[in-house]
Parts: sequence; C-alpha cells; structure tokens
Amino acid sequence: MLEVRERIIRSAIKLFARKGFFETTVEDIARGARVAKGTIYLYFKDKPSIYTTIIERHLQESIQSLREIEMQKISHREKVVEIIKRGIKIWLKFKNAHPMFSIENINFAKKLMRGIKPLFMKYHAEIIERIAEIVKAGIRTGEFKNVNPAVAAVYIINIIRTAILLPQINPDLKNYEQDIEKIFLEGLIRR
Repeated sequence: MLEVRERIIRSAIKLFARKGFFETTVEDIARGARVAKGTIYLYFKDKPSIYTTIIERHLQESIQSLREIEMQKISHREKVVEIIKRGIKIWLKFKNAHPMFSIENINFAKKLMRGIKPLFMKYHAEIIERIAEIVKAGIRTGEFKNVNPAVAAVYIINIIRTAILLPQINPDLKNYEQDIEKIFLEGLIRR
C-alpha cells in the first residue's frame, strides 16, 4: 500500500514540475504511477491534497534535518554550514518540484493557497525558530556577531534557495556550494 502511495507522489512531483499544477490531471498522475484513476482517491482526497502532501513532506524533511544538526556536538558555525549544505541537498532532491513551489504559486488559485498557506507558515515558522536558536547560541558563545537571530535565519534560508537557482541561471556553474559558504561566513568585502 505504501509503495503505491509513493508512486503516486513521485508521479505527481514530476508532472507538476513539467506540466504545472493546472495542466496536470489526476489521470496523468495515475498513468505515471501505473495505477487506475480510482486508486488515487484511495490515498488522496483530490489533486490539491497530493500537492499539499508533497509540500508537507519537503518541509518535514527540512525540520528533521535541523533536529539532527541541533544534536551534533560541533560549533555553531559548523551547524550553520551543515544547515546550508543539507538544505541545498534537500532542495536539490525536490528540484523537480521546485517550480511548483515558487513560480506557479504566484498564479495559484486563491482557495488552494488559503489551504496551503497555514501549513507552510507553521513549518516555516518552526524552521526559522530552530535556525534562530542556533544563531542565538552562537552569539552567546561569541562565535557570531550580535545580530537579530530571526533575520539571520531567514537569510540562511534564502541562501539555500539561491543555491538552487544558481544552476538554473548558469548551468555550467560547478562547486558553487563552497563559494556560497565562504561569502556567507566571511562576507564579500576584503578586511
């Protein structure tokens, strides 16, 4: 049973990224998952619930990764670097779904977005809070400058998002993760 649900989710991720949410039909998802259309409804209420499941899974994986990093016995600086590295890996894993998280959401139906927004905000708030706590701890130990931890957390999240966009902007770009880490931790201005 779980295998069928996973096939449905994988099919939906690929189709939403390639065709967009609105152009993808439940029939398309079923065909891609190699199941009957009615089977989809055994696992999901409708197409928007598949979409919501994909977003929620991505966010849950991000939080689980943060929990693991929080438990590591490494410096706060190393934790931030690990957050960026793992965040990039998680987003790259979901790169096929990335366009549906950003571009298409701009024109998304208001009803669907009203349903997704509270879910997204709940997880996003936890992600920001967890990263901010690591930054606060780094400030207390003197590893970091005295900055607003919540602003730093949002900045770190946006660095991860930027890292996902770079290969789309410049496909020839290689090993850019080290540059991102260096610019973030050391700044751009020579001291």
